[in-house]
Amino acid sequence: MQRKIKRPLLVFEDLNSVRHVTLFIVGRTKLTATPQSWLNPFLFYIFSFVVAIFRPELGSASERFGFAFLIMLVLEGANLIHSLGHMFTSSLGGAPMDELLITATRHINIYYPEQNDVPRRIHLLRSLGGPLANLGFGIVMFFLLFRVNFGLAHEYFAYLATFSLAAGLLTLLPIRSLDGEVIWRG
Repeated sequence: MQRKIKRPLLVFEDLNSVRHVTLFIVGRTKLTATPQSWLNPFLFYIFSFVVAIFRPELGSASERFGFAFLIMLVLEGANLIHSLGHMFTSSLGGAPMDELLITATRHINIYYPEQNDVPRRIHLLRSLGGPLANLGFGIVMFFLLFRVNFGLAHEYFAYLATFSLAAGLLTLLPIRSLDGEVIWRG
């Protein structure tokens, strides 16, 4: 029996009534998507283009469009790293994630049934996985960026390291439906 899912921060779909389309299965975790999930990269692109508008060093429209595309790829990459961190630590803790749901705005970790009987240390381990994956990846990438020439991909990896660190720190905040809510709970 599936439990009722509270609407997470920045998710506009009703996760209890929208269809969860199975894409594939990794271990015991189903990777699913809502029918609106195709909007995800476009929403990230629009956000990135707005950021590009405020970058005066980007002179031409093509530079702004290219920058927005680069940042959209970076945001998707940081999101993937975060989700893989959760999948890894939930499996490591012996209570794997049941479903990773891609919505129009973000990825959602779903555990069935209610998790009240799961020990606090398991909740903590699962919650730390995403932020630690982002922080670890960001730190390693910054270390490599100063020692390895990535050629044309150097700028991409620099932004990916920056956004990965930012995502790791942001998701540690004690805000409802972010990892920090579970991590900092008393």
